[in-house]
Amino acid sequence: MTAYTPGLYTFMEDIRMTIGTCPINSNWIKKCYGETEVRKLFNKPISCSGTILGTWFAILSYLSIMESEILSTPVACKARMGTDQAIHNYIIYNEKIPNVTIHHISHEYGFIGTLGYPLWLKRNQFGLVQNANGSVYAVIHQWDRSEQMKIQFQQEYQIIPSNIRDKKNLV
Repeated sequence: MTAYTPGLYTFMEDIRMTIGTCPINSNWIKKCYGETEVRKLFNKPISCSGTILGTWFAILSYLSIMESEILSTPVACKARMGTDQAIHNYIIYNEKIPNVTIHHISHEYGFIGTLGYPLWLKRNQFGLVQNANGSVYAVIHQWDRSEQMKIQFQQEYQIIPSNIRDKKNLV
């Protein structure tokens, strides 16, 4: 992406998985909005509610609609962890945010990588995760879903004990 267009940016998960083919996401939609909505969104890519960007106006509008939907959905929807993603996908695919352009950014070619579903991680010589065209992701979401990434993170970002954090020399 080289140009910025105002609006709300939503980031898709792996293209192989859709709302309908994912048992978790389809069940969340069903609990919140019913089987008809699952069928309507069946072939849509999963947009991860954990990663959104946007202008001040777009984010405030999105959060206002999210709040309204959370308050109005059935108790069965709110009883499960993760159903915010059902509400998020319902909102963005049904264009519930007036006067806001919604941009759907693919996992494969975008600048945010969500690692929950991909079968592979393409990495450069420094271990940075790349998208399908070789660009390094600016943000990695759900990095802890990859054993390979967890090991790398633990090796690169050691916890420094409190008794040596403020010392200039460790000798």
